[in-house]
Amino acid sequence: METEAQQVVYEEPRASTSDRLPSLSNDIEKSFSSSSEDPFLVDFTGPNDPENPLNFPLWLKWSMLVAVSFLNFLVVLYSTSFQSGLPGLAADFNIHSTTVLTLGLTLYMLGIALGTLLFAPLSEIYGRRPVYMFTSAALVLCFIPVALAPNFALLCVFRFLAGFFGSCCITNGGATISDTFGPEHRHLAVNIYFICPLLGPVIGPIYGGFVFEALGWRWMVWIIAIATLVLAVLFYFVMKETYAPTLIERKKHRIIKQTGDHRYHSVFDKAQDRKSNAERLRLYITRPIMFLLMEPISIFFALWVATVYGIFYLSFVAYPIVFGEYRHWSAGFVGLSFLGVGTGLTLCFLCNPIMKKLYMRIPVNPESGMRPPEARLYPVLFTALLAPISLYWFAWTSQPSVHWIVPIIAGIPFGFSNTTTYIYSSAYLIDAYGVFSASALGANAVFRSIFGAAFPLFASIMYHNLGSSVATTILASISLLVAAVPFVFFFFGKRIRASSPYCGSL
Repeated sequence: METEAQQVVYEEPRASTSDRLPSLSNDIEKSFSSSSEDPFLVDFTGPNDPENPLNFPLWLKWSMLVAVSFLNFLVVLYSTSFQSGLPGLAADFNIHSTTVLTLGLTLYMLGIALGTLLFAPLSEIYGRRPVYMFTSAALVLCFIPVALAPNFALLCVFRFLAGFFGSCCITNGGATISDTFGPEHRHLAVNIYFICPLLGPVIGPIYGGFVFEALGWRWMVWIIAIATLVLAVLFYFVMKETYAPTLIERKKHRIIKQTGDHRYHSVFDKAQDRKSNAERLRLYITRPIMFLLMEPISIFFALWVATVYGIFYLSFVAYPIVFGEYRHWSAGFVGLSFLGVGTGLTLCFLCNPIMKKLYMRIPVNPESGMRPPEARLYPVLFTALLAPISLYWFAWTSQPSVHWIVPIIAGIPFGFSNTTTYIYSSAYLIDAYGVFSASALGANAVFRSIFGAAFPLFASIMYHNLGSSVATTILASISLLVAAVPFVFFFFGKRIRASSPYCGSL
């Protein structure tokens, strides 16, 4: 039965709202309900058990959410603020190729892609808290060599490692929400969590531009390092273990130690079927890759979202050319040019009630009592074409002869469209794949990070050789091509899902 618990796009979820890799939560829940008569089964003592993360005090839940969301914000802000400091990097390291300097952004995004594959499964093997503690501390340490880097090679290495460790909060934040928030508060938690990684890249150039002008590129890094250190300390005090299987395992071992009776067992033992950690880790990592290679839905959705994401990250190289080189704006004011994109993103969240009504217009399936996954794509039919339209608009108004406000306003539909694409494509994959949705989301996250890493590399050459009008027109045409994906799946998705062994298993 459907509920309006998730204000953004989700109902009471059948899978995690994050880009998690395969989770065993569904198996565990089945074990909870089917093994209650076993006297040696270790479980939460009831719906009001204070050890259950869903029953944590609200102040603690919100403290954890704020810490994870703000760290997520800093991680993505650090990705794009880097571009604002390129003039300083060029001067300090005597590098005059924008493509070479952009490697700092590319390697950071590749680190995020690899970390996405690893840290979600590790959090389900060892628990959320240890993984958060380790990665947040490692992230702080990675900032120090970057800020002190005597050469560009060392800077790139630790940028890569920063992206790798920073990916933990990106891939596990939604899992923390799923662990701790019930339906009555989860909609607001999801809103907060989603808006942070989407606003971060837009605010990054603004922050980076003005800090670079005032203090230099090294202080751009130091300020984020200090903020991350504060959050790492906050994590230590407020971040509790929230993954139910880990908590139940600890409870089991505590009872065994107290009683000496080894007959006690947990639902976690049954759900995992006693697989080794190495086997579980291998499954978690290989299944998303297999989805990218063999699952048509996953392949086309990854291509669609990754292209949108790649063009978005390419803009962090293109905007400094259009507004910095063409119009001779300072780094700080080039950052302000992204306010159009940020406005579109914010408007998307404000339009959630309208999106919800569009989704609700699709009738419920009388057999399942739920709307089909394709209902998630109905709102996107009205927004998918906004991205290519905005890019064509930007392409032919980016010249200095046109008033600067016109190409900036073009960013509004671009930001709006990108946000709906990101949110509703994830919602479709969750509904379509059910218990396997984490693998599809993991595949999607890795592929889009790779595109986000690759696209900025050719942006400088493309814009300098072709000019902003032709270069952006090409990108707009590519965006128009992939915008067909939600239309195809809205009208033919049921037939395509029927051919998938993973969708068919629901």
